[in-house]
Amino acid sequence: MTNALDIETFEKSGNFFPICVCLYLDGIMYDFYYDGEDIIQKCIELIVKKSKSSTTYIYIHNINFDGFIFLESLSKNKIKFDYHSDGTNIYSIKIKADLKEIILKCSYKIIKKKLSDIAVTFNIGKKMVFPHKFSSLETLNYIGKIPDPKFFYNYNDYRTITDYIGEIFNFREYILDYCRNDVLITSKFIDKIRIINNKYGVNIDSCYTSASISLKIFSTIYNKKNISLNILWSKQNFIRHSYYGGRCEVYGNPKEGDKIYHFDFSGMYGQCMKQKFPYGRISYLDNPQNFDIPGFYLIKYNSNNHIPVLPHKSKISGKLMFANGENRGLYWFEEILLFIKMGGLIIDIEYGIVFDKFDKIFDEFIEEFERVKRIDNIMKIYGKAIINSLYGRMGMKDRDSESIILNSGEWSEFNKKNNVIQYRVIGDYILAEVKTDRKKRAKGNIAIASAITSKGRIMLYNAQQSVINNGGRLCYSDTDSIFACYSRDVSKERHGEVDWSADSKSINNAVFITNKTYGIEYYDKSYNIKVKGFDSKNLKFSDMYDKFYNESEKITVDNTYISKTAMKMIIKNNIKDLNLHNYDKRKFIENKKETRPYIISNHYLYE
Repeated sequence: MTNALDIETFEKSGNFFPICVCLYLDGIMYDFYYDGEDIIQKCIELIVKKSKSSTTYIYIHNINFDGFIFLESLSKNKIKFDYHSDGTNIYSIKIKADLKEIILKCSYKIIKKKLSDIAVTFNIGKKMVFPHKFSSLETLNYIGKIPDPKFFYNYNDYRTITDYIGEIFNFREYILDYCRNDVLITSKFIDKIRIINNKYGVNIDSCYTSASISLKIFSTIYNKKNISLNILWSKQNFIRHSYYGGRCEVYGNPKEGDKIYHFDFSGMYGQCMKQKFPYGRISYLDNPQNFDIPGFYLIKYNSNNHIPVLPHKSKISGKLMFANGENRGLYWFEEILLFIKMGGLIIDIEYGIVFDKFDKIFDEFIEEFERVKRIDNIMKIYGKAIINSLYGRMGMKDRDSESIILNSGEWSEFNKKNNVIQYRVIGDYILAEVKTDRKKRAKGNIAIASAITSKGRIMLYNAQQSVINNGGRLCYSDTDSIFACYSRDVSKERHGEVDWSADSKSINNAVFITNKTYGIEYYDKSYNIKVKGFDSKNLKFSDMYDKFYNESEKITVDNTYISKTAMKMIIKNNIKDLNLHNYDKRKFIENKKETRPYIISNHYLYE
């Protein structure tokens, strides 16, 4: 079985300290419990002593948390190590001792699912529940009644642990069982992914993310047209101006008597990737007369639609907008043709970057992993991750920073001469992220990534028009899903290329506030609340609904989160106001039941 490790922590003054470390190494489980000494150091020493290989891979589910605790111990104890991170996002930690190399990797980056979901889907046990809020230096040797429900994330967890252990709670015994269980789930999970990857000739130990796995599979098996994955930076930089992202907008809110429906695409980007894409020799066109050649065109245009077609990134706010008026931008030719079809006016075609080949390049790859998705739930998750990751990998930026380790004597002079983004002092070492002049090339193809994203927006736009043409009224869209209202029951109808979601027949009410911020109330009085940047567990639908329609009201939320600034984790507890009245992508009208697009002029918006 795969080597795996997990750390459980307690929090003091906003900082995290390890309670225990559990390690599964070469078929044997080891554990270390807090005794006032550095148990991370003890764990590392055991790995070096017991590991049977010169290079040992150990998987941690979410190294972005446990990795910071490792880095602190390694630095303080002057153990030789290296690490790979992008800002505060850790990918791996490499430890060197006694001619051995220990590489800590992240299982979460392989499949981005919670361990509890992985356990169920992969049929490899069940994640235990734990009163995390009860953990402290004072409770490490607690034996007594089960902690109060307030120490659990929810009451169901409290009931579960009561049924599991009875009335007596031994903190040490239970947390070690809990930690060992997480380690075994992680180990079994990577075992199963390893078997799947082996079928495609990919060694999971050589890959750090689902994106790198996906790219390796495509490159070695399915890139039969030799698509370039290394476009020159100058060309990438120009095409990247057409890479706008997904569409997310509020169009209105339910009116009295409306029936509310939610529907989404099944594998939107997989569907898009079955289409034709540009590749081959790149040419530049000055003042082209039409859009006959597949490529990207810099145009000046005028839009006047209730739902504008073309995206625009505001130079004032930096947000992705869909506004009317006169504007200028670089777009994939198919989206321009849709714009013209919907009545848009092209004022000038200034420039074009075109390709001599335009054909299907991902069809076999997509067909294979759509077949994989139909096998069972495990393969469904794997196949979806591989498809979506390849699209995302195509659009990766070249990296212009690097992670370094310095000793304190080198730091002062280094800091003066280099552009340091962030750093952290740990003992005699400084961990830093530094801006570099040399860009580290990221394998990918921005032209394909931009075309896929554009095709996704086209697919969503056509679905929106299908809703409207069939008597529906749009309320909200987010990249690959739509909420809409009808005056009749349309649950048995099919409108465009979207599928009704399972919750469509049970939605009683809804409130759409801003992008990625809304509330759904079901007939059974349960609700689903999404609020970007907030812990939605403390929010109630009725509170959001009532205060949204009262301009003078706001919601104050107790927002607890983990900050990872200066390469350090710290818990921050703060009271934060949720502004329900700051939507700025479209203008609310008719008592917030409708919205209309803004008009743009010289990058400024007006109503």
